[in-house]
Amino acid sequence: MEISTLGLSASALQAQQTRIDYVGHDLANLQTPGFRALRPELVDMPADPSTFGLTSPTRLTNADAPTRGVVVGGVTQPDVPGSTVGTGAPLDVALPDGVYLTVQLPGGQTAYTRDGQLSVDAQGKLQAGDNYLAGNLRLQPGDRNPRIDQQGQVVVTGAGGDRVIGSLPLVRVANPEGMDPLGLTLLQTTPASGAAQPFVSNGADGIAPQALEASNVDMAREFTDLIRAQRAYQASTQLIRTWDELVGQTVTEIGQ
Repeated sequence: MEISTLGLSASALQAQQTRIDYVGHDLANLQTPGFRALRPELVDMPADPSTFGLTSPTRLTNADAPTRGVVVGGVTQPDVPGSTVGTGAPLDVALPDGVYLTVQLPGGQTAYTRDGQLSVDAQGKLQAGDNYLAGNLRLQPGDRNPRIDQQGQVVVTGAGGDRVIGSLPLVRVANPEGMDPLGLTLLQTTPASGAAQPFVSNGADGIAPQALEASNVDMAREFTDLIRAQRAYQASTQLIRTWDELVGQTVTEIGQ
């Protein structure tokens, strides 16, 4: 990247626009069960030693050190649980920290979610959002009143009374913050998160039937981040205007 006023300002504009986009994404999911806010992390790009005539790479240590601008170094998803909200819906379930439902994506891939707002489709299959739960949990003709108990089991009422048709496909992830967000509350494991391990509830570990985990989006923090990003964006825009005015004056003076 060229070391120039325009280059530095352009990188700042792009980075701050990304921050604004993520704030909008978080606020749009304020009411999405199990949603975890996303945080873009901005980092300085170290200067190219050859540009400054340096003989070895220089680690940036202060505000006066040369830089090639700022970029979004990554996006984190802090593992901060939302509040548990009672819904009274028999197929709703709030999960313990670090525990996820396993779902199958349309392409056959496995993903994970904390959105416990479950439903039954026309074929009797259980799904979370638009994706089926792993394990092919299915109600049989005549089954009614499906519900989740405190052990995470799916219970139905049939001709012979109540029976368990299976357990929710629950897993535990050692480092949830290392998971890769796919969108729509879906995540996938990575080497940083560790592999998902089967989780079996004992009924006293935090599973809450007829409840949902609310989004952990903090409106006050999001609006604060939005204001900061907008101010930084405006400052970068003003820097470009000032540079343009100075160049124009220089050209005029040379022409005279």
